[in-house]
Amino acid sequence: MSTTTPEPAATAALHLRRGEWVARPRGGRASVTLHRWERLPLLREALIAAARDGRTLTYAGASAASDGIALAQGMGAVLDLVGVDCERRGEPNLASLVVDSTTHEVGAGFSQDAAVERSACFERWGGSRQH
Repeated sequence: MSTTTPEPAATAALHLRRGEWVARPRGGRASVTLHRWERLPLLREALIAAARDGRTLTYAGASAASDGIALAQGMGAVLDLVGVDCERRGEPNLASLVVDSTTHEVGAGFSQDAAVERSACFERWGGSRQH
């Protein structure tokens, strides 16, 4: 008889492993902690919904949508994990949809062309940019 707890069904879709360490684009590593692993599917769902609607989420909105995966100011490592997950799926980077509430731009840690990635997200998930 197994004593392990079954994994939540929503996390089966992740292309990350709990406990995995991934390289961050600007150096360092980010870990897939249990806390992050349980909440990343919520963030992914929120970002896909935003892409379908042709909109972005603020850092605070992304944090809230993912049941407090991190404080708004600490979302960088989490968004790097989102980017790795998307890359492994062959998808555009959903992290490009998370922007600062004042500037409406991605943070300095985003290493790709945000506008190109954002457009690719809208195209893939059927949204068109709303102004």
